[in-house]
Amino acid sequence: MTTDHRDAPGSSGTSVLLGAGAVTLVATGLVASLALVVSGPAAGRGALVGGVLALAVLSFGTLSLNLVAGVMPGASLALALLTYGLQVVFTATVLVALTRSGLLESALDRQWLGGTLIGAVLIWMVGHVRAATRVRILIYDLPERHEATTAEADAR
Repeated sequence: MTTDHRDAPGSSGTSVLLGAGAVTLVATGLVASLALVVSGPAAGRGALVGGVLALAVLSFGTLSLNLVAGVMPGASLALALLTYGLQVVFTATVLVALTRSGLLESALDRQWLGGTLIGAVLIWMVGHVRAATRVRILIYDLPERHEATTAEADAR
């Protein structure tokens, strides 16, 4: 027994990206608002920067992986590993640059930035898994059967 594919081909990666991104963006907004009320403007800005950093890094990785998987599916695993490494390096580079610039001492709250960054990554992962499991992605496509072949098989 087979089921029909309810999504258009190629739309699955975009919908997963949008689903995970929307959940992460809403959570970042809520945490930044809470930080602003509880600890002040530096905390609100720190939480916002942490959430936006996570959203930008993870969105870029998912988008690039989706694009390559559409063109060269065989390279997906290698690109996924490379993308993960680059995401870690880029995030660390941004955090080091923020530390060296002095922004974490004055304009941004270090604890709220780090906490929101970690929380946004976890929320992204949950949203990404949830969105990916709701989208039906075919592992392979069966070849189209010709009408004549079908008619001959039915006649037997």
